Amino acid sequence: RMIWFTNSYKLASATMFMLFFAGDVYAPKTMIDGVPAQEYLQSHYIAAIKQIASRLKDFPQVIGYDSLNEPSDGWIGMQNLAVHDTENFLGETPTPYQSMLLGDGIPTEVDFFEMKSLGIKKTGTRLLNPDGLRAWQGDKVGVWRENGVWDYDDRGQPKLLRPDHFAQYNGRSVEFNNDFLKPFINRFGNEIRQADPDKLIFIESVPHKTMPAWTDEDISGVVDSSHWYDDLTLITKHYRAFAGIDLITERVVLGTGRVKNMFRHVLAGIKKRTVEKLGDSPTLIGEFGIPYDMDAKKAYETGNFDRQELALDRSFQALEANLLHATLWNYTPDNTNAHGDLWNEEDLSIFSRDQQTNPMDINSGARAPSAFIRPYPLATAGEPLAFSFQMRSKRFKFHFLGDPEVTAPTEIYVPTYHYGKGIKVAVSDGTYDYQPEVQRLYYWPEDPSGEHWVQINPG
Repeated sequence: RMIWFTNSYKLASATMFMLFFAGDVYAPKTMIDGVPAQEYLQSHYIAAIKQIASRLKDFPQVIGYDSLNEPSDGWIGMQNLAVHDTENFLGETPTPYQSMLLGDGIPTEVDFFEMKSLGIKKTGTRLLNPDGLRAWQGDKVGVWRENGVWDYDDRGQPKLLRPDHFAQYNGRSVEFNNDFLKPFINRFGNEIRQADPDKLIFIESVPHKTMPAWTDEDISGVVDSSHWYDDLTLITKHYRAFAGIDLITERVVLGTGRVKNMFRHVLAGIKKRTVEKLGDSPTLIGEFGIPYDMDAKKAYETGNFDRQELALDRSFQALEANLLHATLWNYTPDNTNAHGDLWNEEDLSIFSRDQQTNPMDINSGARAPSAFIRPYPLATAGEPLAFSFQMRSKRFKFHFLGDPEVTAPTEIYVPTYHYGKGIKVAVSDGTYDYQPEVQRLYYWPEDPSGEHWVQINPG
């Protein structure tokens, strides 16, 4: 079955990513319409996004363009294509060489991995492609055989010729981010800004890996838009308050408090990495969210989304603890309980028609709204220091360092969903004005300098 985070290790996805980023180096014999594969793919991709930019350049709502969603290095950097050299184990997992053989129609027995209580473990093997189907059209020679990575010997037996084919670049160990990803991002940004000069360029590296090292010679105005998920919940589609996966150590963490602290630590690490690699650039967690079809879609039968609320709230708390910007994946207007988001068996939409009972109610159809409808500071007259929201008690607290040069009030979004019966407000000093009709609280400290706080509880 489709397992999203293992796809980049499989033949089709790995091949396309490597042709896109590094075809000139690792597949020089592969042409598309007479053009080297890398140039063909990059130029067509950038031209397509450039057309979008030329049409959206006058829309103030558009602040920038993402260079490429969740890029992958495929097999680049692997020292031996005949062995597993990745952390992306789950389900049927052929080695890169086995993937090449499978693509050429050779039935192959591969390792099978499962999620166990202490992590992902090999539990057996599986025979893939027993019918000998080829991935390549007609009698066309496959890309990696064409480029000399493997071939058949005189007896017709497959043989791996270059196990380290993707390990070297210009006589040294390859480094995907700086050798291939960064040049593409620079090219993308420069060409997009020909159509829309003033927009930000949102950049990502391989999920869970570091970013390229940015210098003054690289394009400016970039934003780290790395993705982050509660992977254990996402992969198993089951929420465990006491367990999570540490993406830094790749180990299972046990204990409710330890898991929460680990999430905060991982996100703090992403934020710190942005500064270390990109300099004075902001961080936006470009995707986070939770699967709603947990526990064999039990919530769709019972109408009880408590576990989804707890899972999503835990992710939000980790983001808020780090004062991180983030975009929630996702809102799918045609989501259904039967087919999810209509995309790769995913079901992460915060809305579904199947949960909508009153189309006139803006909240009808929302799934686990108590977790994603949250108060937060919209505009701060100074520097935010900390804020938190407790979903069950609905207690919100915000600390900031005031800027005496700013005369506008601090503005806080106070959603009617949580505070429809009114609010109780406490402030460190100064005055406030609550305007429920626009779901806003405005706060003016008595002395604009120094630290200040605002606390909101339900009335």
